[in-house]
Amino acid sequence: NEGWGQFEGEKIAGWVKEHDNTRWVDHASGWHDQGAGDLKSVHIYFKKLKMPKGINNRAVAISEYGGYSRSIEGHVWKKNKAFGYKNFKRQADFQRAYVALMKEQVEPLIQKGLSAVVYTQLTDVETEVNGLVTYDRKVLKLDFQF
Repeated sequence: NEGWGQFEGEKIAGWVKEHDNTRWVDHASGWHDQGAGDLKSVHIYFKKLKMPKGINNRAVAISEYGGYSRSIEGHVWKKNKAFGYKNFKRQADFQRAYVALMKEQVEPLIQKGLSAVVYTQLTDVETEVNGLVTYDRKVLKLDFQF
């Protein structure tokens, strides 16, 4: 992930495809893309989502984005230790921002060929409160009836 130990990505992606061509290969997971594998995978935080360049006949995945945070007292790993990319105090603001992100940024990119998105993240983990579910798995942070 993001270059953590990324070594000979193109060569390894080729080896994986040669040994098992039934699975998609993301050789770079949002980092140093060498044009290999089945995906052009990017991570986008802090700026508007857009289609990447250098696709080379590969599927496009925004394999990390979002990171909207909402800390809910009594449902965190450690009080006063919370990380997220964009923080919201009120549920209504969190909900509105998440829905806007999906409708205004993700949906238009699907029309341009976006194949996959991976929201950061499904659940809170330790000091990261950017999940859609709290660390103790007791509170859904969004009203999924929207």
